[in-house]
Amino acid sequence: MPATLLDLVDPNAENLNDPPPPWNRESFIIAMTLVFGTITAVAVCLRLYTRFCVVKLPGWDDYIQLLMLLVGSIGLVCVCLSPGLGGLGRHLIDLSDEERRTYFQLFYLADGSFVTTVFFIKLALLLQYLRIFTSGVLRYLTQGTIAIVICFGVITSFFAWFPCFPVEAFWDVTITDRRCYAYGSSDPNAFYMTYLAHGIINMILDLIILALPVQLLFRPNTTTRTRLGIVGLLVIGTMSVLQKEQTLAFGLTDCCSATVLATIRLAATVRTRAFTYPSYDHSWYAPELCILGMLEVNMGCIGASVPVFWPVFRERLGIFVTREVNISVTERHEEIDRQRPESLYSNGSERALRLWPENNPKPAKGDHYKDSYVLEQVDPLRKKTTSQIDSVVTVGKQKP
Repeated sequence: MPATLLDLVDPNAENLNDPPPPWNRESFIIAMTLVFGTITAVAVCLRLYTRFCVVKLPGWDDYIQLLMLLVGSIGLVCVCLSPGLGGLGRHLIDLSDEERRTYFQLFYLADGSFVTTVFFIKLALLLQYLRIFTSGVLRYLTQGTIAIVICFGVITSFFAWFPCFPVEAFWDVTITDRRCYAYGSSDPNAFYMTYLAHGIINMILDLIILALPVQLLFRPNTTTRTRLGIVGLLVIGTMSVLQKEQTLAFGLTDCCSATVLATIRLAATVRTRAFTYPSYDHSWYAPELCILGMLEVNMGCIGASVPVFWPVFRERLGIFVTREVNISVTERHEEIDRQRPESLYSNGSERALRLWPENNPKPAKGDHYKDSYVLEQVDPLRKKTTSQIDSVVTVGKQKP
């Protein structure tokens, strides 16, 4: 077994002449990280502002989200710095000793941040479920899942933050008195199995969290429209407002998106055997996994935050119109009016009184309803006339 994974670097590896994929480019890595990182930060901050300052009902799920934002920021900064300072996206063999040292330092922080953030997202969402499941079997199942997630998160976070003893041995190959395991193991198989096990368990937990609220959403008194909305939500991951089921719907969006991304990330881990196949080239294969992991974390954070602040902001901003009233004003052409024997002009309507001489006999009350034009507007069953009328129509909208 090699002393370190760097001993596995092959100077004649076949992938050295491969063109760099799009996700290995520095501009792509930084753009993706900053854009989605900014959106996530805004969503989490709005959630915290809503809970702490608007409704003033903060809970443990909010404190966990705050920790997630702080820990996740470490990974965001490290990923942005890695291409320029550490050579992320380039072949490991092309990096200088100093670049390799910097690369593994930044990767150590980014990997530890990712593993811990994944744990915090699951925990925050489950604690959010407890606000909804106030009693019954679903509450007990949620509490049991929380216990499993805590065990998973504590163990994997410890492995990620302490891959070697001493810790600096992870990036300093000059330290000979070392003991590394899991994420820092020098055995390619053990190194790969650590990433594989984390990916599989992470995906299973996502599926469990996804399944928890399904029974509640499909209870007998749930409307067909709501059921169809949830099915569409799970299929295309589109956020929709489902009234009382809104928080659960966004939670499902979170789990659905995170599970899909976790599955893709797991497939990439298997394909490269965690940076070791066809040859050990950590900095070359890492960008794909870093971006997929980053998107997984961001989608989870957004999905857990939006259902908290969106109902409050929607209500305060008043941007949703629940009903619209169309008001139409139609002006009839006078020449056609005069051609009809039962026209308003001949029956003495209010308009006729203004236009005809004062010596005209005053019409009896209600006579103007004998006018064929008026009758066509108020009687939907009346046969329409074939006369064409030039109209000027003004349409407006009024919110009641």
